[in-house]
Amino acid sequence: MEILHIVGQQKLEGTIDISGAKQSALPCLVAALLTEEPVTIENVPVIEDVEVMLSLLQELGVVIERDGERMTLHAKDAVAMPLLGSETRKVRAAVYLLGVFAARFGKGAVGLPGGYAIGPRPIDLHLKALERLGIKVENESGLYHVNAEKLEGNRIYLDLVRSGRQ
Repeated sequence: MEILHIVGQQKLEGTIDISGAKQSALPCLVAALLTEEPVTIENVPVIEDVEVMLSLLQELGVVIERDGERMTLHAKDAVAMPLLGSETRKVRAAVYLLGVFAARFGKGAVGLPGGYAIGPRPIDLHLKALERLGIKVENESGLYHVNAEKLEGNRIYLDLVRSGRQ
């Protein structure tokens, strides 16, 4: 990382490019499944978690056009096939797919989400929120099944401060 030491009273001018953040990019990539229209996302970081998520989306039938950090996702022909744990364990954001499966397809199954082993990282808040929206969630040997006959708006209380990575 470059460090600049500024001496004097001169005004600073210029621009810098801010790199994309995976904590923003991953939910946006998953949300592209909610529509049959093409979705273009810019400033997507080229990192392993993003690559794993793109692979999962392609497994579901999403067609992805890439141009550096800009990508267009075409999810018109996507299907809610079960995503088993071997791939979902590589990225924590796989838990976001549960809500999208329920919203678009009414059902789906996702293996236990993973990510880096940095201590306990429960997904209970995600599961509680889904249930409050009328989504039935069942865990069968590490495979989470969701089923939604009708989604219902509701209040969701986040009792702990967490980000998508916790």
